[in-house]
Amino acid sequence: MGILLASWSARFRSNRLAQLLGLLWLAYGVMASYGLARPASESLFLETYGAKTLPWVWLAVATGTAIVVGI
Repeated sequence: MGILLASWSARFRSNRLAQLLGLLWLAYGVMASYGLARPASESLFLETYGAKTLPWVWLAVATGTAIVVGI
């Protein structure tokens, strides 16, 4: 019984470590993609709509985010 429990415990820890590493890699990928996509999307927005509308868009995004999170 003790050997079986030790074997299960080792597999459980190994599986949890793999899950943790996978989640860390996913979080890194999300943050890296945001850093790559934001300058391009912001420059396209500025080219199309100009700098005067950018603060209003940021306020709209903040308001929309607050509403969605509040739901």
